[in-house]
Amino acid sequence: MYSNNGKYASFLSDKYTRDDNTGYYLSSKLFNGKRKRLHIAVWEYFNGDIPMGYQIHHKDFNKNNNEISNLELKTVHDHLSLHAKLHTKEHVMEFHKKGIEAAKKWHASSDGSQWHKKRYDQMKDKLHQKIKRICPVCGNGFETTRTHENAFCSNNCRSAYRRRSGVDNEKRTCIICGNEFTTNKYSKAKTCSPKCYTKSRLQTMQNKKYKKAQ
Repeated sequence: MYSNNGKYASFLSDKYTRDDNTGYYLSSKLFNGKRKRLHIAVWEYFNGDIPMGYQIHHKDFNKNNNEISNLELKTVHDHLSLHAKLHTKEHVMEFHKKGIEAAKKWHASSDGSQWHKKRYDQMKDKLHQKIKRICPVCGNGFETTRTHENAFCSNNCRSAYRRRSGVDNEKRTCIICGNEFTTNKYSKAKTCSPKCYTKSRLQTMQNKKYKKAQ
């Protein structure tokens, strides 16, 4: 499903190339006129559209690691604040100067491990702190943590948001009138409207009566 050689990556049937300026992997084809970033494509495949005001964060700060287990949803404010606190200006300049490959080696080194441990010790209380959110679907308030930040109060609301987004929609042909209609791919709908549904039910009942009479 996902592969990466450090410069080129593939996810499903789409190809991505790492942008040397930003370090992000960009799709070879356009989505709504833009080249989609790989980590966003991976997140949306597993979770649906990203809610407004949220971004996808690489947990290990490694843009080469776009596995779903390394991605998490964060508000724009919290995402930018986290990077500002964990990355000093000198460290960011070092990343740009040495390139992504040198950064990968550094993160795996003893110095890199100590740096991450030190920063985590400094931030762990805030990262695990309970924060309050408002569910964008039902409007109910709920609590979550910064390290496992949820945009929705429940899986039901997460699923409802995904259905509303239309990410799982598909085109079907009505079995009664022949018109094309849109419905969720997991729906059992075979008709385009209540009127056609009623006709379909009547036909089914008539067929059952006919078979019993034979």
